[in-house]
Amino acid sequence: MTRDIRWALPACLLLGAIACGTETTPRTELVVVVDSDLAAPSEIDRVSVSVRRENGTTMSEESSSVGGGDQRGLPKTVTLLHTGGTLGPLRVIARASKDGDDVVTQAARISFQRGKRLMLRMTLVRACMPSRRACSAAETCIEGACSELDRDDQLTPWEALDGGFLPISDAAIAVPDATVDAAMRDAEGDATDDDGGREDAGEDAGQDSGPACVPDDEVCNGRDDDCDMNVDEGTTFSTVEHCGTCGHACPTNLINARSVCVDGECEIECATQTKDCDGDVTPGCETNLTSPTDCGDCDVACGGSTPLCGQNGGTLQCVGSCGAMLMECSDACVDVETDPFHCGACGDACTAQSNTSVTCSASECVYSCVEGYDACTDGEESDGCETNTRTDPLHCSACGTACDDEANSSPRCVNGTCDIACDNGFTDCDNNIATGCEINTNTDINHCGTCEIMCPARTNATTTCAGGSCGFTCIAGRGNCDNNAANGCETNTQTTKAHCGACAGQGGDVCTALEGCCRGACRLLSLGC
Repeated sequence: MTRDIRWALPACLLLGAIACGTETTPRTELVVVVDSDLAAPSEIDRVSVSVRRENGTTMSEESSSVGGGDQRGLPKTVTLLHTGGTLGPLRVIARASKDGDDVVTQAARISFQRGKRLMLRMTLVRACMPSRRACSAAETCIEGACSELDRDDQLTPWEALDGGFLPISDAAIAVPDATVDAAMRDAEGDATDDDGGREDAGEDAGQDSGPACVPDDEVCNGRDDDCDMNVDEGTTFSTVEHCGTCGHACPTNLINARSVCVDGECEIECATQTKDCDGDVTPGCETNLTSPTDCGDCDVACGGSTPLCGQNGGTLQCVGSCGAMLMECSDACVDVETDPFHCGACGDACTAQSNTSVTCSASECVYSCVEGYDACTDGEESDGCETNTRTDPLHCSACGTACDDEANSSPRCVNGTCDIACDNGFTDCDNNIATGCEINTNTDINHCGTCEIMCPARTNATTTCAGGSCGFTCIAGRGNCDNNAANGCETNTQTTKAHCGACAGQGGDVCTALEGCCRGACRLLSLGC
């Protein structure tokens, strides 16, 4: 989908080496242009762009309403200005949402090219909605097809309609290695602001991004452990609870077997002298290889002069008679001291219990818990191992090892390590479990909505964070009468005739030519103030 994009030339501001109308050094910029074939505001009502470093820290997250009222439609742009340091790569994620729920998402990994102004188009199309196209964590959906994240080869020169370059010189967010425009811009180049939406968060976002992400192995815990800006992704998880992918659990309570995860696939390990002959791992290893119908292997039947199944040179084979050390039990030659199907006597089989493996030793059934489980309730493995020490916060990694209660959170056990699940509205911004979920991102102006967003200070106003969105309230006697959040509460409603007492249209009066505004009330000039 192609649309003409017109760029308005903003007022001349001093930024780095740029003075009015003159560039002494070529600017290094990336302009992200977001478009969509979805109707606004009926199908989508907001677009957002987040810019992240490869280590997972968020540099900026900008959003803007689209369609409806006086909001202009798509496309929207976010400009990144490189001011020093590495050229990349950066991760850019564009989203279109409706009523706060994501409708379609696209990601890209791009890098600056020194001295060049380049543009990346990110078109959020209906064909890429999750219900229509699901891509792997290493891919993104472009024009209805899964594609690689690397998009440097799709960067094009940033050109106006006449073929020339136009500079952006708006106020920008100061973050190490790159600068991002404070607000999303519409197709005419005008900054958009919803006065309390995420646009207000842009001016200072990135200045307090919290501790850097330290890469570790990705596990299923709701966190970005490997710092690739994806959560709980991967195909090599190797626990029986999360084999290959998060939530893919291998079967438990198997007959004569235990589950193992090998290279992301569930497999089973059979007990001695048993095998899975039906090809279904769910019941386990159901076949007794000492049986004359499956002697030593599946479907090996004994008969004729060798009707029994017994050991011959350490291998189960069809034999004519049992040796002196073996006992004949149901046409099988067995050692009742070690055979789990005839433990101590013919027919006395050791019965598998929940999450256990069982062997026969000295004619006694011996039970042991399979990996990740223990008998924490009664200490008796013979009646099953009921406790999952990988997930039980009261017995995390071992019986009796309880995870602590921390602030604004619930304890949880993830792969045998204590972790926390934050209460609604709270976040663990310092990545320190001991402090719990210390930040209320619904109200904290330094971490508003997410840990990375710091709400900007506005002139003659008190900064606020409500419901995870930045905003501000004017101090007494001041008003935001031009509805421009960038200049705060610019109007003195105690003395301004056009906005006397409050902004016009918000309860304020407009004084006549014979009146002045005196302490917020219109008063005849002849009477003085």
